[in-house]
Amino acid sequence: MHRAAVAWLASMLSFGIASCDRASIPATSPSAVLGQTITEGGQTYRVVTVPTSAAAQLRLIWRDGDDKLIGDLAGLEKRIVDHGERFVFATNSGIFDPTRTPVGLHIENGKPLVELNRGDGTGNFYLKPNGVFFEADGRLQICETGEFTIPPERVRFATQSGPLLLRGGRENTGFDPASANRKRRSAVGVTGAGDAVFVLSEGRVTFHELASLFRDRCGCADALYLDGEISKFYAPRFGWNDGDGQFAGIIALIEPNAGAR
Repeated sequence: MHRAAVAWLASMLSFGIASCDRASIPATSPSAVLGQTITEGGQTYRVVTVPTSAAAQLRLIWRDGDDKLIGDLAGLEKRIVDHGERFVFATNSGIFDPTRTPVGLHIENGKPLVELNRGDGTGNFYLKPNGVFFEADGRLQICETGEFTIPPERVRFATQSGPLLLRGGRENTGFDPASANRKRRSAVGVTGAGDAVFVLSEGRVTFHELASLFRDRCGCADALYLDGEISKFYAPRFGWNDGDGQFAGIIALIEPNAGAR
């Protein structure tokens, strides 16, 4: 069985989140952390943007210290609050199999728990090129799977998924702008400044529409699909209460309580 460190037990620094569209930021947010809902091309999306200065606040979580699956986003919030920290946001990370094991690379708190998957198969994960979202040397990054050659000891977290939506500002050549394949989709992008942008469509969109949103609206040069219809954003402070569902890896954004040292 894989054993993961409980990364979110460590104390963390306060931070703010920048937005793709500042005009729509809720003025009543209880902290500098911001989330928003935007409309583009007739589609509505939820967006959370994490500045590079806040990279250390992101956690990738699969199992707890007793090697038990965490799985549900609302349950994760309770664990975090019980340990004296403030939950901000959580979403499911890369694609997983029926045993709730990540299909591809999963590095958590500096520990590789699932190896990089360079294989072929069916389903979105294997739509090449696929890629990896990770933090290494304090930088949030996305790269193609074949480009991921960083020594594991330099990587704090990493999740592999597919397909890659954008690389260097170029859309995946396998996408058809006229595609009729529409699903609810989640993804993550990284801007030129190194900010991470998490997006969940509220309706059903194509890969092309999602890639275009990241490039043209959110200023991301690189973007990676995370998952489809099952995807959730859980962030009660922004009115997103998708706490149900059972997942493998979870990406969480956490901050200390006011007055924490």
